[in-house]
Amino acid sequence: MGLGPPQRRPVRIVLALFVVAILLLPLAFLMTLRQIESRQMRLGAEEIARIVTGIRSYYATNVVERLQASGGQAVLSERYKEVHGGIPIPATLSIELGALIDHSNPQNRIAYRFVSDYPFPQRRAERPTLDAFQTEALQAFRQGQDSVFARENGSWMGQASYRLATPVVMQAGCVACHNAHPESPRRDWKLGDVRGIQEVEVSTVEAVKLADFRYLGVYMAFVLVISVYSVGLYRRQAEAVRRSNVDLAASRERERQASQQLREKVDELILLGAVVDGSTFGVTIADARQPDYPLVYANPAFYAMTGLAPEQVMGHNCRFLKGPETDPAVSAALGAAVREGRPYTTELLNYRADGQSFWNRLTLFPVGGSPGRPNHFVGYQIDITAVRAAQAEREQMMAEIQESQKLESLGVLVAGVAHEVNNPLGIALTAATHMAQSAQDILAELKAHRLVHEDLEAFLEDERVAFDLIVGNLKRAADLVRSFKDVAADQAHEHRREVRAVQFLSTLTTSLAPIVKRARCRLDLDVEGDFPMVVDTGAFAQLVTNLVVNATVHAFDRTDTAATRRIELKARQVPDSADIELSVQDNGVGIPAALAERIFEPFFTTRRGQGGTGLGLFVVHRIVTQNLQGSIRLEAVQPQGVRFVIRFPGQLEQETRA
Repeated sequence: MGLGPPQRRPVRIVLALFVVAILLLPLAFLMTLRQIESRQMRLGAEEIARIVTGIRSYYATNVVERLQASGGQAVLSERYKEVHGGIPIPATLSIELGALIDHSNPQNRIAYRFVSDYPFPQRRAERPTLDAFQTEALQAFRQGQDSVFARENGSWMGQASYRLATPVVMQAGCVACHNAHPESPRRDWKLGDVRGIQEVEVSTVEAVKLADFRYLGVYMAFVLVISVYSVGLYRRQAEAVRRSNVDLAASRERERQASQQLREKVDELILLGAVVDGSTFGVTIADARQPDYPLVYANPAFYAMTGLAPEQVMGHNCRFLKGPETDPAVSAALGAAVREGRPYTTELLNYRADGQSFWNRLTLFPVGGSPGRPNHFVGYQIDITAVRAAQAEREQMMAEIQESQKLESLGVLVAGVAHEVNNPLGIALTAATHMAQSAQDILAELKAHRLVHEDLEAFLEDERVAFDLIVGNLKRAADLVRSFKDVAADQAHEHRREVRAVQFLSTLTTSLAPIVKRARCRLDLDVEGDFPMVVDTGAFAQLVTNLVVNATVHAFDRTDTAATRRIELKARQVPDSADIELSVQDNGVGIPAALAERIFEPFFTTRRGQGGTGLGLFVVHRIVTQNLQGSIRLEAVQPQGVRFVIRFPGQLEQETRA
């Protein structure tokens, strides 16, 4: 393989990095020298400062203090040269040491200064003010922030200096001398006060010159030239090898790619053929480029499903599967999808070779060509006859379950109404019997001519009371029978009609009153507005009955009293919507979270041994989702109880007709 463009890129990067590294070497070398020089200046300044401090301290302690203590004739003075027997004071010694140091290094690489903001008169003329560095150092020492104050000046390429300052602290001899000296600018010094600073400055003689690096530059240039030449030579040799191999490499690559593509296509065809041939559902391919879309392929599953032979399938349109009961509308929709070149899925009745019908779930989609004009159509055929039969059987079973539940709820209503009607009829019968006996007694008194006016008035008043009692109880029994009749008629004949919410729900609650009373509960009805509803009245009545009966059976335990057991039926029209919201709420023991997710499952019940079938709430869910085309959810109520909330379209019948 030659060195092509992808291989030249790393060489260029390496060469560029090498050149950069060579160019940066002098800079790194110079910075290293600068660091070394700076460190040497700092160390020299610190050393000089320590030496001078030691000298001054030694002089003050071993000369001045000793002479003061001995009462000798020597005189301490800043003008010691003008005084007979004069000895320089420590400050004068420090100042003159600085001058001596300055005189000793003519290149001014080292400078020593002893300065104060309280100088003697003759010193003030020599240095009238302090510079910024000296002022900052003096302030820092007097505030107790530092014991050494230092700063480096200058650039890394030019002349540089390092300034270091240390505090001059008043000792016992210094305090006594300064406070007693007639020319002292301040006479209230205390032991430990900062009198001034001593400063050492170390600097380079001159800036670093590029000429100092001429030998290094020549060396670097030589290395750079040799390196560039070597890389160029390598690249020329690599280019020669690349040109000699490029044709062979390209030829081999084309051969490898073609071979790989061929293997992939063969493997893909083998895999697809195995999948299609081994599929359990029918697969057909029709040629959309030929007239009438003839079939050009059918897998073994298709022949097994239809019972046809290859000669009956190949080259023919698949309409040979149609029969007498095939839906023409479905066939027309399928033909339109084929003509328009778009996918289509449907279920239709087809026929096998022996004339037996079967339900075929057909999925058709275009392949190749252009949108709307494909080259082929691929079809999937699945025999769903058993599935359709199972669906029909399931629907029949669900209808039977719902009918059974309807009869069960009617039976509960009948038992409750029969028990409730017996009471008013018994009272009316007792009152009528009493009226008959009273009439016989008054007739006997009349025949015996013993009837007086007072007896007649008492008889008539008694008869009036009895008649009122009979009429009231018979009316009560008639209302119960009428409400039961309406509800029973609704449940017996399922049909949609428009009802008013208040009247319809009031009739339902009246028919449920005996059941609620026997359960020692109270049923309250709350309807927000008398809105219309278009509902399947039979299914709706069964829905409400099942929910109320479920609450009376499961919501309360034996510790509840009749005064606390409460079931509330609410209905309202959802604002800005035609939907109706119905809720049935109790204040019972609630439903555990582990069971709440299963309450709508068929045959799930917590009272299996007590006559429960587990179909009540299952039928409720089926009525809501299928008959009312709505939704139902279960909510927990605080502090206890549950609420079933149902939402459904209130104008479903009108929308369906439209």
